[in-house]
Amino acid sequence: MRKKHIFALIILVLLALAIWQLPVKTYLEQALLWVEANQGLAWIVFGVLYILAIVLLLPASLFSLAAGYLFGLLQGWLLVVVTATIGASLSLLVGRSLLRGWVLGRARDMPNFANLDDAVSKKGFLIVFLTRLSPVFPFSLINYVYGVTKITPRDYTIATFFGIMPGSLLYVYFGTTAKNLQEVLSGNVETSSGQQWFLYAGLVATLILTIVITRIAKHALIQAAHIEPAPGVEHEPELEPENKNQTEQQTQ
Repeated sequence: MRKKHIFALIILVLLALAIWQLPVKTYLEQALLWVEANQGLAWIVFGVLYILAIVLLLPASLFSLAAGYLFGLLQGWLLVVVTATIGASLSLLVGRSLLRGWVLGRARDMPNFANLDDAVSKKGFLIVFLTRLSPVFPFSLINYVYGVTKITPRDYTIATFFGIMPGSLLYVYFGTTAKNLQEVLSGNVETSSGQQWFLYAGLVATLILTIVITRIAKHALIQAAHIEPAPGVEHEPELEPENKNQTEQQTQ
């Protein structure tokens, strides 16, 4: 294993230990209280915190709720969509630089990975867009998963930007109903039937995503089967036009 991969593994382990052992919630509450008391730098500091939270695999939904409480519906929504997209794109690049080489080095043991990788590179925008609409996929974690694929940063960024708009709007709205930051951090904010409708829409998006990925993967595998012969099986060489005509005349 390369030194870069060892270093990446150490970082991931340390981050996991920090998330589970350190009082992250307390630190987050203190940071948000500082943001609330310093409105002049609130946008910048909150945006940096949100981006770091996404890269460090912290719950993004808490920041969306906090944005609604601190900045209101419209400003909070715009801030969440922009900063979450930046954080997701950075996570994609980090995952690609640290993990993709390791995955490709073992792709020979995963014969279908190359086909699926090509499928994501061709239909990546649609797949990422549907993923963002679905509540099934963890927002921060899925960024690193896409990092090992060949999806272009451009498609990924645009699909993420538009895909997170509905869910972000809902979470920010719930944040506007909170009376204090303690309610935001505990998740005890007022909800409505809109949450159920968003959940239903997300489940539909998940179903569509499953169908799309299945069809793309199946098509890619069939296409690859026509291009690459199976091990130990040789394709019959094609006849030249003249030889082909002679063969047809002999059969007649």
